[in-house]
Amino acid sequence: FVKGLFNPISITIYIALPISLIPQLKALFVEVPGVHIPPAPDGQPPLAFIQDFATFIGAASVPLGLICLGSSLARLNVPINQWRNLPIGAISWLAIAKMIIMPVLGVLICQGLVRAGVLFRDDKVLIFICIFYSCLPSATMQVYLTQVYSGTGTAELVTAFLIPQYIIMFISMIGLTAYAIQAIS
Repeated sequence: FVKGLFNPISITIYIALPISLIPQLKALFVEVPGVHIPPAPDGQPPLAFIQDFATFIGAASVPLGLICLGSSLARLNVPINQWRNLPIGAISWLAIAKMIIMPVLGVLICQGLVRAGVLFRDDKVLIFICIFYSCLPSATMQVYLTQVYSGTGTAELVTAFLIPQYIIMFISMIGLTAYAIQAIS
C-alpha cells in the first residue's frame, strides 16, 4: 500500500490537486477570473506552455491505447482445447452482467439523470451516447488489467471472457440502439 502512494500517478495527483484547487496556483497555468498574475511575454499565464505541452502529449493517449489494445488482442490465443478448465461461471456471468444488465442500468441511470436535470432533454446526442456506451464490451480495460496483474504480462484467459461478450453484443446493441433512438426522438 505504501509503495503505491509513491508511484508516478499518485505523485502527479498530489501535485495536480492543490494546483487545481488553489486559485493563485491555477492562475499560473490558465486564466482565472478574479486572480491577477502578471502574464508572460506572449500574453498567456506564465506556465501556460506546460498546459499546452500536456494537452499536446495527452492527445496521443487514445491512439496509443488503441495500438496497445490491438497488439494485445493480436497476441491472444483462443484456448479451444482448454474449455473444460476455464471458469465458465465467471465468463458467463461477466458477459451477462456487462452486456445485458449494464445496458438496462445505463438506460435507467440516464433517464434518472434527465429527470434530475443533470442531462438536458434537448441534448439528444449526449443521451444517446450515454445509453450506447453502457452496451460496449469492456475489452480495453480487461486486457490492461489482465496484463498488469498477471505475473507474466500475458492475457491468456481474456479471449475466453471477450468472445461471449462480443457474441451477445450483436443482439443487445441492436436492441439498445433501437430503444435509445425511440426514446430520444
